[in-house]
Amino acid sequence: MSYTDLCNEYKKSRELFFKTHDDATEFATTVFNGFRSYLGLGENEYDLIKLVPTLQLEPDEEEEYFSPIDEDISYTPHGAVKLADNGYWIFSILLRLHIDGNKNMQPAENIKFDISYKKVKDTIYFKYVQDNQDMQIQIGELESYLKKNVYPSMEKTIMEFYQSQVKFFLHDRSVERKIGLIA
Repeated sequence: MSYTDLCNEYKKSRELFFKTHDDATEFATTVFNGFRSYLGLGENEYDLIKLVPTLQLEPDEEEEYFSPIDEDISYTPHGAVKLADNGYWIFSILLRLHIDGNKNMQPAENIKFDISYKKVKDTIYFKYVQDNQDMQIQIGELESYLKKNVYPSMEKTIMEFYQSQVKFFLHDRSVERKIGLIA
């Protein structure tokens, strides 16, 4: 093998990397635009929903962490999509929720969906809840599958989280309060 052969292999490798990065970026853009539209948010509401990079943790780091993503930085889809160590392309959708939907009111809370993606031939493998198994979708069915299954499920995930918090706050603790009291 000659030096020129090595250079040619390097060139092929880079071309494949950028081709798959472009493909992953297109997927991220499709998911992001579709979810934004599903929520009824316009393109000009970039402060309420945006694409951001997913931070990867080292195996020895805690699983629960605060993501130091600067919320004021806007990332292009190419900038938000990164290649993970496991061979999946990863990105996050950051959604900022405000009281009564009024973005001038505080407090606000950020919800972040970490999404992983891989395409093998005509099949897409992805997930937005990292503990779940990959969803498998044929390329031609992507947008209809997202609209029918994924966006409603993402919305449901958020709703169930807040509903569980309300149940926790409203939980009758009168029995627990009596424990340890001397009558």
